[in-house]
Amino acid sequence: MKRTAMLFQDKYKVVFETSEIGTLSDTEVLVENIYSLISPGTELALFMGTHVGFKDPEITWARYPIAPGYASVGRIVGIGKSVSQFRMGEYLFHYGTHASHSVINVEQALHFRVDPDADPVKVLLGRFAQISYTAAAASRRETGNVLVYGGGMVGNLCAQIFKTTTQRRVFVADLSEDRLKVAGECGLETIHLKHGDLKSLLKERSDGAGFDTVVEATGVPSVVTDCLRTVNEHGEVMFLGSTRGYVEIDVYKNIHRKFLDIYGVHENRYPKFGPYPSQKSFGERAIRLINEGRLKVDRFITDHIEPSQAEEAYGWLINDKDHHLGIVIHWEGLNEHEY
Repeated sequence: MKRTAMLFQDKYKVVFETSEIGTLSDTEVLVENIYSLISPGTELALFMGTHVGFKDPEITWARYPIAPGYASVGRIVGIGKSVSQFRMGEYLFHYGTHASHSVINVEQALHFRVDPDADPVKVLLGRFAQISYTAAAASRRETGNVLVYGGGMVGNLCAQIFKTTTQRRVFVADLSEDRLKVAGECGLETIHLKHGDLKSLLKERSDGAGFDTVVEATGVPSVVTDCLRTVNEHGEVMFLGSTRGYVEIDVYKNIHRKFLDIYGVHENRYPKFGPYPSQKSFGERAIRLINEGRLKVDRFITDHIEPSQAEEAYGWLINDKDHHLGIVIHWEGLNEHEY
């Protein structure tokens, strides 16, 4: 059996590579992918060559060619002889790259059985919700307002998770009216960032209380300083977005004298497996909330494409990010009557 996989050959260049699928090990399953979801964050930075890892000799995986993607759903078409928990034909959500098939080691890779009644396209958003869950799990505040900078998928889902799992007021701040409209439709309070006195704007919108928890979910270097400047004294700042560049910070004024707690909330903050908090537990909770309709994800899926359109689709995310958020690749072809 052959496998077709997407690769970034160089900046702005998508190619497809076909290879033979080898014999499964005892603990592996073979998944024939139906859908995969393009990440508008890290994945796009790798496509554009702007990820900080390209300039860092210690981040060796950020080198072309790169196999992008980390959210796929497909049906199991092969099972290793030591795997007893799955049956042929079951749907599996996993963190494989964009490809027609994925080989998943069930003892080493995160994976989740897809409920037969669940919408598998919506389940794809569980990947970004799992990432977003990291900030809520790391928070040590039980009261006070929460502010998330960034209304993209990760920022919006992070805000929704804070709202769903706590009794705190949660706001999303962004420059984009379209993203704020989506946030409002998800039941979140919103702040339209404008030029001027940012601290006064945030104080007014929070009825004078300010924000005890601030989450950076944009990846924009300048927003890091905004987070530190605008969080309340004795507050906490969560760095959830992967910052696309370097930042100059007045540590004395904006951290030391404000008595802040600073958290790096990359998903690898927590172990892959195990009880809560772990990446596996976050994924399970996120998928359950999506299936129950408590995490609203419908508005995040903006486009459905075939693999051959991928290079063009990355361009949409670069040039028209207000109208393109979640792009689903259909590995078995598009049903033109449905999409």
